[in-house]
Amino acid sequence: MDIIRLGKYRLQKTKGKTKVSLQLILEQNLRLTSPRSMAEAETEGKFVMFGNIKVYVVKNDIADEKADVIVCSVPSSLDLNHGRAAKSLEDKSGNSLQKECKSKYPNGITNGKIAVVSPGKLSCEKVFFITLPRWDSTNAQAFRSEARKRASSLERIHHSTCFKFLFINLQKQIFSSTDSKTRASEIYKEGNITIKICLGKLAKWRATVLVSSGTPDLQLCNGSLSDSLLEEAGSELQDECDEKYPDGIQHGDVAVTAGYNLQCEKVYHGALPSWDKTHNTKELEIFIDKCLSLANNYKVKSIAFPALGTGALKYPAKHSASVLHRCIKMFVNNNPTSSIKTVYIVIYDEGNNCEKIKQGFTDEFASSISPFHPVREHKVPKQRPISIHPRGSKEYFDDLYKSDIYPPCYWTRYNVSKSIKQWNAETKEPAEPMFMRVDPETFNEVKKVVELTWQKEFIGHGKDAKGLQNLNYTKINVTKVERIENIQVFEKYANYRHAFFNTVSKQGQVTPFDDIKGLKKGPLKTSACISKKSDLVKDIYPEINEHYLFHGTKVDVVESIARQGLDDRLAENAMFGKGVYCAESSTKADQYADDKQRRLEGEKKMFLVRACLGEVYIESCSTAHQRPPCRQCKQDKCTNHSNLYDSVVGEGSWNFREFVLYERMQVYPEYLITYRRA
Repeated sequence: MDIIRLGKYRLQKTKGKTKVSLQLILEQNLRLTSPRSMAEAETEGKFVMFGNIKVYVVKNDIADEKADVIVCSVPSSLDLNHGRAAKSLEDKSGNSLQKECKSKYPNGITNGKIAVVSPGKLSCEKVFFITLPRWDSTNAQAFRSEARKRASSLERIHHSTCFKFLFINLQKQIFSSTDSKTRASEIYKEGNITIKICLGKLAKWRATVLVSSGTPDLQLCNGSLSDSLLEEAGSELQDECDEKYPDGIQHGDVAVTAGYNLQCEKVYHGALPSWDKTHNTKELEIFIDKCLSLANNYKVKSIAFPALGTGALKYPAKHSASVLHRCIKMFVNNNPTSSIKTVYIVIYDEGNNCEKIKQGFTDEFASSISPFHPVREHKVPKQRPISIHPRGSKEYFDDLYKSDIYPPCYWTRYNVSKSIKQWNAETKEPAEPMFMRVDPETFNEVKKVVELTWQKEFIGHGKDAKGLQNLNYTKINVTKVERIENIQVFEKYANYRHAFFNTVSKQGQVTPFDDIKGLKKGPLKTSACISKKSDLVKDIYPEINEHYLFHGTKVDVVESIARQGLDDRLAENAMFGKGVYCAESSTKADQYADDKQRRLEGEKKMFLVRACLGEVYIESCSTAHQRPPCRQCKQDKCTNHSNLYDSVVGEGSWNFREFVLYERMQVYPEYLITYRRA
């Protein structure tokens, strides 16, 4: 039987079988009624199953355990006298661990590194020492990264890769210390800052900075909120206030102290006047501004505010929320690259009006940040299925075809916590499209694609550009980018793409667009502009010639397209027949943003659409196809063959290439771009 000791956790794998057990060893002074051995735990049925893995909770000393590997977290200096578990291991080993650490790792270790030493007198084969960053609510991803590294190290000592799965699931269970009531939160975005409105207790909250409101004399016991922080932090919190601020503070000022036993690095203390009907909230605004500016100056990543003034001071929730939102918005505008990534608004969950106060804050942020739909926090979602086979291989696409279909991994209203079928089963018919504001990175990426594909030399050239030359503009300025989440329309597109996966798994890849013979105008302009790290490529399959393209349209039909999708049947007198026409140049899309006979100034719209081009036919003549031509005879009315092209690209003497798709399911209007001509 192989056993791996992971700090307080023990993995037990029965040789020759797939059964794996995990035992959690807790400190003996914890007041729990846990069993004292795995056999006792098995008898009492005190374990939790993760697939074929059993998780036990047992009281014991880690140094007394028998295991193949013992894993223990230590300071980066590898000083084993710091930490009860490390010191116990050093003592039981015969004081050999510290000597080997100093010999092999004289400079200690950093996050992500593992110190591997011999066990001395311990009942194991190896001891792994690791170091972890100080916990706060913003470093969950860092912990996942550390856990994966630990798991990959275990593989080197011939254990199963199933431990990776175990590590990831364990950290979600063990380190999620806030209760379910606290985790239920409303989430909004303002620039690069995520705003979370939560029910909970500020004194129990994890953030780099906690913001408190009390009395001007800074006697923390005189305010219910400040007193709760004092009780949790310890008397040192009051001592520092007395020493640094003996005369207290004025309304609107900020006093800064350490966090002590609180789960934060700093506490920002303030004092506010009581509310009355004529009161103008100026001090509240000044206080919030100072907190945000101070946090930014010291590179703070997360800051937690209470519902300021809504307790004994009697501020109406809507007024407190309005001021906080206004301050955050102004801060984001003035500090677009701020270090602050998360702002928590923690509403005391045992107050008589906690739900009413939370609703007041939710209404304020929902009304102006997300006018169409607030973004809600969900459980950790499933990820898009990933094949074990090389990307692009027939086996890879066979795996994709056999898997369930999920929304794109970056969608927020319809996220990947459910399959598309599950979402649609719960969605009323017809579904209203959700216009979701994109994050700053996506906005900048879309803006970049618009700007880099702009060809000012063709403004006003061609019959579709009639009248544009009279507007005297040379560029367009993108002012807003919204992602359209319409799960019912996207399902049709995703099903078409899924069927294409099956075709490719049997016939092999299509000819990549940039490799098509006879192509005269070079690579696809839009795809060439998109960063490989962008959300725009996270759910795109260039192996089937899936690309983003522009589609220009008039403002008055935007809502219809968002609701119904693009319709190939509505094209009239089109050069290559009825179909959905797209462009790789934003200049071409701009030609269709208003009536040729009545060009107007003001906001214009264009879509950035997903297009599944498949096998592309290059057409050099103006031919009105009724469908893509046959791959053998090149005729669209062929009755002798069944293998047709999937789309047509018109590339001749024209200024722009035309991309034509003859099935509405081949395109999805994912991004709506608002812009002005300049």
